[in-house]
Formats: sequence, structure tokens, C-alpha cells
Amino acid sequence: MTRYTGKDLYVSFNSTDLSGDFRLLDVIESVEAVDVIVATASYRDKQPGRPSWGGQLTMLEQAGIAGTAIWGAVSPGTRGTLEWGPEGTASNKPRHYAEAMVSSRKRAMPYENVGELSVEFDGWGTATDTIY
Repeated sequence: MTRYTGKDLYVSFNSTDLSGDFRLLDVIESVEAVDVIVATASYRDKQPGRPSWGGQLTMLEQAGIAGTAIWGAVSPGTRGTLEWGPEGTASNKPRHYAEAMVSSRKRAMPYENVGELSVEFDGWGTATDTIY
């Protein structure tokens, strides 16, 4: 199994680079459970339904033009392609991408600390895995 640290993570949404000064990317894939019980059955049965996924990106708030562009790119309701590469963009490294919608964004500006931007994504289908 390949091991890596997150320091080389590449993230983009609709071709807007979100990699700068990130702190965390969580991607959770799931499948809905479909209940297939019938009246004559003596036990419950479940089958896998449609896949979906969700994720959250937390990064430092960017100043100036770059920050304005990022904030605009992750407006709630925006749909597009989320792409991430845990080992960066170098050749022969894995990349993943999937269709997603920004479900929420949050700016945190704490006293005596750095500002953060958090973005939550709702996706559908499964992530496509590619080696570049």
C-alpha cells in the first residue's frame, strides 16, 4: 500500500485551484441501503442502492484577488467537478474526480488565530480514479 502525507494534496473545483494552504480534505463514499423485506419474510433484508459521496475541505482564508476568486468558486449550489490528488499533480500519481455540488461554505475569523474557509460538497455517483 502506498503511504503519503497530505502535504502534496492537490484539490480543484471547476478548475479553480483550492490546494493552497489547505488543512484537511475528507471524502466519504457511501451507498444507500434499500429495504427489500416482504410480508412473508421472517427477517429483514437489505441490498445496496445508489452510491453517493460527500466531502469537506478546510483551508486557510486567502487574501486579495485569490481569496475572492476562491470564495466565488465555492458558492452554495454551484455544481461541477471536484478533483483531488493526494500526492499532487506529478506523473504516475493517482487522481480522483467526481461530480459534486457545494452544499455550504463557512468563513471562520477567530481572535488570535488565522482565518479559515470550510466548504462542504455533496456528490453523486462514485469517484473516478485515474493515474496521470
